[in-house]
Amino acid sequence: MAGAEFAVEKSSETARSTPLGIWLRLLRHHLRLLAPSGAVWIIGLVLTAAIVAGVWIDTFPTEQERIALAISVEGNPAFEAMFGKAIQIHTIEGFTMWRAGGPLFPAIVIWGMLAATRLARTDEDRGHDELLLGGVLSRRALFVSALVAPLLVVTVYAGLTMAALLAISDITVPGSMRFAFGMAGGFTFFGALGALLVQLTPSRSIGLRIGLGIIGLTLAIRILSVLEQMPSWLSWLTPFGWFSEIGTADIGSNAPFVLFGGGSVIFAATAITLVRRREIHGSLLLGERETAGPHPPYESLWKHEVRQDAPALIGFGAVGVLLAGIFGMVANDFVEFIAEFPGFAAFLAEFGLTDPTDPAAYIGLIITMLVLVPALYAAGLVAGIREDEASGRLATLLILPLERSRWLITRLLVGLAGIIVVSLLVGFSAMVGTSITGTMLDPIDALRAGLNLIPIAVLFIGLGVLIFGIHPPLTGPLVYTLLLASFLLVLLDAFLDIPGWIIALSPFEYQPMVPGEPANLAVSAVFLALGLFGVGAGVIAFRRRDMMMD
Repeated sequence: MAGAEFAVEKSSETARSTPLGIWLRLLRHHLRLLAPSGAVWIIGLVLTAAIVAGVWIDTFPTEQERIALAISVEGNPAFEAMFGKAIQIHTIEGFTMWRAGGPLFPAIVIWGMLAATRLARTDEDRGHDELLLGGVLSRRALFVSALVAPLLVVTVYAGLTMAALLAISDITVPGSMRFAFGMAGGFTFFGALGALLVQLTPSRSIGLRIGLGIIGLTLAIRILSVLEQMPSWLSWLTPFGWFSEIGTADIGSNAPFVLFGGGSVIFAATAITLVRRREIHGSLLLGERETAGPHPPYESLWKHEVRQDAPALIGFGAVGVLLAGIFGMVANDFVEFIAEFPGFAAFLAEFGLTDPTDPAAYIGLIITMLVLVPALYAAGLVAGIREDEASGRLATLLILPLERSRWLITRLLVGLAGIIVVSLLVGFSAMVGTSITGTMLDPIDALRAGLNLIPIAVLFIGLGVLIFGIHPPLTGPLVYTLLLASFLLVLLDAFLDIPGWIIALSPFEYQPMVPGEPANLAVSAVFLALGLFGVGAGVIAFRRRDMMMD
């Protein structure tokens, strides 16, 4: 009997030692890495979609109200710019696709980009892959596992989304499938794109920032496509436009599913091909990985950090300019819509919009949503700082005449300057957009709107630096998760009566809609003070702890 048990154990151990067994254990490891943040993303996305579908009947109880909504919204540039193309929104399938998919699709594609780039490049940047590559696994096998794990996670998301929609609302099975598969398609498309980008760039941090910039630019193209002057085919040039074209089973297109699937396969296959041609820790497009700190002959540290931050500044700045400018161009359309359909004003009041007949109030709402642009820039900044340490690029601090606290403070000051530039670009771009349609936003209001975005970005920088100083491995994942989860929490509050103490945990709840509302100087001062405190405490902790290279 003992001999039989020994034979079974030996056979099991032999199976686990085969290349397939080792690869499956690696896949489980990748799934464990995605599990904590993935659970937060799945819960937030599934609940938001289910709640939007569930309150559809209460929000528009009669057929007449639903038809009036469809007549007023479908083809209206202001609302289609915010949520995407409206198709049959007098039905629960069309309304869910438009109202829930509009804000959630950008969120899930960001999640896909974060998840895929993390698994595809982080271990390599930190030197972990060398140990695995010393065994039986090839670089291609490691990379395939990094692609399969997010695919399995998003499959779980799609299944739970369908189940939640069917349980809470009266949506049909085909309607729930179109929504869930459309969202999952965006995840896989941008996830595969992110996996390709980290093959072309020197590090995960740089690839991720470029990827987030591409997400913003493609979103801007989708928003631009709803303007009356633009051709209808423009929406087909962007994945955000593909999602808008899905519509319902009766009136909609199945082509987006083909485009999402085909694009994902092409990006993934290209990345798998390139991963064997690229040197470890190298890049196929932007040169080799750089070390932290100035290079011989020891150029100015300030110049070096500005050069390092320039791609992110240009990318996020361009996204802010395009989004704010386009939304400014449709401000008049929004006001005209409210005049024709005043009942919708009560619905918008749930988002804090007190005077929807004022174009400045609409601009305030939009700019408040665009606070994610400088906030994501801030999150990328602190995540990049952690990547420099984890990957060993900060090893130069041990040989250069450069204190680690000086390097960190210099990098943060350059990042703060970038946040100010991006925030002001958002405000003044909205002014330019309104001027095109004849409703000029006052320059002082544009300045106030831009400045209003800075404190919350500084708050997240302080939070990130504090985490970096105390427990650095959590820096990137925790900052991104808290940022996007707290933003989704405020969106959920518009549809569900969430307890006030929970909503109070989100800093976005206190963000005034400037210029539609007066700035809250007390809140701004608190955010700035907390952010600076976090920076100070994080810098001190960083000076006192050992270097932690994963």
